[in-house]
Amino acid sequence: MKHRQIMIYVHIPFCIQKCRYCDFLSFPGMGTDVMEDYLKALEEELKTRKYEADHKKVSSVFFGGGTPSILPKGGISRLMDLIREHYDLVPEAEITMEVNPGTVTEEKAEDWKKAGVNRISMGVQSFDDEILRILGRIHDAQTVESSFDLLWRQGFRNISFDLMMGLPGQNIHKLEETLRTATSFPIRHLSLYSLIVEEGTVFYDLVQKGQLPLPEEEKERQMYHFAVQFLHEHGFLQYEISNFAMPGYESVHNTGYWQRKEYIGAGLGASSLIDETRFHDTADLSSYMDHPVMREEVEILSQRDQMSETLFLGLRQNAGIRLTDFEETFGMTIDDAFPGVIAKHIKNSLIEIHDGRLCLTSLGMDLSNQVFVDFI
Repeated sequence: MKHRQIMIYVHIPFCIQKCRYCDFLSFPGMGTDVMEDYLKALEEELKTRKYEADHKKVSSVFFGGGTPSILPKGGISRLMDLIREHYDLVPEAEITMEVNPGTVTEEKAEDWKKAGVNRISMGVQSFDDEILRILGRIHDAQTVESSFDLLWRQGFRNISFDLMMGLPGQNIHKLEETLRTATSFPIRHLSLYSLIVEEGTVFYDLVQKGQLPLPEEEKERQMYHFAVQFLHEHGFLQYEISNFAMPGYESVHNTGYWQRKEYIGAGLGASSLIDETRFHDTADLSSYMDHPVMREEVEILSQRDQMSETLFLGLRQNAGIRLTDFEETFGMTIDDAFPGVIAKHIKNSLIEIHDGRLCLTSLGMDLSNQVFVDFI
C-alpha cells in the first residue's frame, strides 16, 4: 500500500532588518522574549496540526521566512525534535533552511547540522555590492563567501543560492558577473526570481515617484534568456520557470507545491492544503501568539479549482503535465475541461505536446500568464 505524503513549512517571519523591498517584521528591538514566545506558539501549532496530517509520511520540511537563521542556537533543534516526535518523518526527508548571509555562526551551523538540516537555501540576491546596498541588504559579496565557507566546513553540501534579476541599476553584464560568481561556488541549485515590488514598501514609493528606475520589461526578458543559457552551459538544468539544478538536486519541497502535494503551514500567515481544503493562519502577530491553531480563510477546493491548479502549477515545470495523469485524476481530458484552450496556445506557439506531456514552449515561459489565465 502506497502511503500518502505531506510536507511541512515552518514560517519564521522575522528579518535582521526591514529591507526596502519586502515587508517582513524587523527583529532588532523586539526583544528575545518575542522570539521565544513565537517559538512556543509554533510548537503548540505543530503539535495540534499532527492530527490533520493523519499519519501521512512527511517527505520534506522547509524553514522559511523571513530569516530563520536569526533564531538563537537551539531553536531549529527544538522544532525538529518536536516534528520527529509528533510526525512520521521519512529517513530521506529533505530538510531545508533559508539562510541570509551575515546571520550564520559556527555554533548555529553546527546546531542546524545536528538537527538534521540537509539543504541550505541562501538569500544572496546579487554579488554586486552597490545593488545590495540599494536593496538595503545587510551583506556584501564577501559576506556571502564567508558564510558559505562556514557552512561548507560544517559539512553542508546541498546548498542553493537565491538570486534576483530586474534589480535597480542591473543590466545583462552585471547579471552575468553575478551568475559567473555564483557558479564558481560548489552549489547544487540556483533560483532566479524577478524583483516584485510590494505595495507599502520603501521600494514601491520610490518607484512610484520615478526615483528608482527598474529595467524595462524587454531588457529583463533578455536577462532571463541569457541566464537560462548561461546556467545550462554551467551544468544547471532548468526544471521550473525560475529554478535550476544539477541533476538529482531538484528541490523536493518546491516540486511538491507544483505537483499539488498536501502541506502543513505553521507560523504567522502560513497556508496549508489538506484534503483539498486550503486555509491560512492569521497574519496578525499578537493574534497568532494567542491562538496559533486558528484557521482563517478556509476554502474547500472544487474539482474545477483542483484542475486549474494542476494545470497552472504543473505547467511551471519543464516536464509539464502528463495528459493521462490528468485524465486518470479527474475523469476527463484537459480538452473536456477547458475546450479549445490547448489548440489556441499550440497555434500561438505557447504550449506543445511532447511524449504525451503538455509543456510550455520557450516563448510560453516568457508569456506564461497568458496561458495560465485560460486555465482559471
